[in-house]
Amino acid sequence: MDFSLPKSFADWMLCLAAFTAILKYMVDLGDRLRGQPSQPPNAQLQVSHEQLTERVRKLEESADRLWAKLEADKMEIVKSGEDRCAKLHERINVILAVVSELRGRLNS
Repeated sequence: MDFSLPKSFADWMLCLAAFTAILKYMVDLGDRLRGQPSQPPNAQLQVSHEQLTERVRKLEESADRLWAKLEADKMEIVKSGEDRCAKLHERINVILAVVSELRGRLNS
C-alpha cells in the first residue's frame, strides 16, 4: 500500500473535512452511549412552548390594558378641553353683554 502526504491545499482541506466528520461522529456516538439525547425531548419543548405562550398572553393583556387606559385618558383630556372651552365662552358672553350695555349707555 502506497501512502503519500497531500501536496495541494485542496487535498489538505479534504483531509481536514474528513477528520472533523469522523470526530463529530465519534462525539455523537459517545453521547448516545452515555444516554444523552442529541436534542431536547418533546416534553421539554412542550413546556417551553407553553411558558412562551403564557408570557405572550400576559404581554398582550398588558398591552390591551394600556391601550384602553390611553383611550380613556384621551377622552378625559378632550372632555376637559371642551369644558374649559364652554366656560371660556360663557365668560366671553358675560363680558360681551356688559360691553353692549355700556355702548347702549354711551349712545343714549
